[in-house]
Amino acid sequence: MHPLQATAEKPSLKTSTCAARMSGSPTSRAGEARSCGTPPWRWAPRSGVGSGDTVGWGRVKPWIGLSLVLCVGLVSLSCATTPEGQVRNAARLERDGKRDEARDLLEKTVKEAPENVAVHVALGGIYLNQAQEALGKDEEEPYVTNLALCQQEALRALELDPDSAPAHTLLAIVAIYRGDIKAAASGFNLAVQLDPVNWQHYLNLAEMEIYRGNLNRARRNIDLARRFRAPAGEVELVEVLCAWKLGDFTEARDIFDDVALLEPEVARTWNGASDIQTFEDMAAHCCKLEFCGPYMQRACKQMDQQAAERKRAVETARKELELEAERQRRLKDVYRDRRDIEIEVQDD
Repeated sequence: MHPLQATAEKPSLKTSTCAARMSGSPTSRAGEARSCGTPPWRWAPRSGVGSGDTVGWGRVKPWIGLSLVLCVGLVSLSCATTPEGQVRNAARLERDGKRDEARDLLEKTVKEAPENVAVHVALGGIYLNQAQEALGKDEEEPYVTNLALCQQEALRALELDPDSAPAHTLLAIVAIYRGDIKAAASGFNLAVQLDPVNWQHYLNLAEMEIYRGNLNRARRNIDLARRFRAPAGEVELVEVLCAWKLGDFTEARDIFDDVALLEPEVARTWNGASDIQTFEDMAAHCCKLEFCGPYMQRACKQMDQQAAERKRAVETARKELELEAERQRRLKDVYRDRRDIEIEVQDD
């Protein structure tokens, strides 16, 4: 699940994993476009005013163009300074690697617009990203602090709008990091009910069901995510977990290799990681995560056993090569001694 991917009216949090998969519905995005001055129509001159009307149209056209430029500029400026516009600005800063600036912008915006749900959710997503980053560095204090701040923003968003699917997803992710898979699954189910066409919620549920061992339910949610056009790489990484949970290491490795080849960035940053290159890297990352490892204990042990077996096999092969090299050396010595004896006999 991956934490932050904000949209204007219903910002989504995307994480990489168990970051989380959330985004605004098509309806909310259309509403956002209208509120920010993007017209839901195509403008054209009326009939009778065209190339034949060289006097009227020739005089009016430059002023219409200038007026349109001024209007679009003013609308864009007003949208950029609205709470929703600041959410989008923060998302751009986040994508550019300026997370601290994004956090500062949203903390300022939430003071100016304390009743705006989108701002609270987006700020919660920033805190979640920072918690993940601290966890990756084994920095306990900032991890705990940012996770608590994330929960605080999600709860505030739900006070303002109990039907906010992104806020329910944020709380579910916090529950995951605290090891409460049951509460997380409940939160993701609520998000699905509130936003049933969002593929990200189904992949979140699928991952939770895998951890709980309900693989048939996990597959159904994977199928639903595909139906709502989930990106192939995101889906296949969840399928990697499913195959691994079943103990099919070959299938899991094959699926991961496909993702790493076609969508390397998706594989590399799974669930907050920064440099996953192989299925073994992904498994090792899962095994040390609080929300993944404890629920994949058998798979992690099998992985450790396979790693130990591979290590023994490599060590055995190395020793066999050394023995073979020693045998070849001795044969050469014997051949050389025998040749020397033959030369001495011939000299005599």
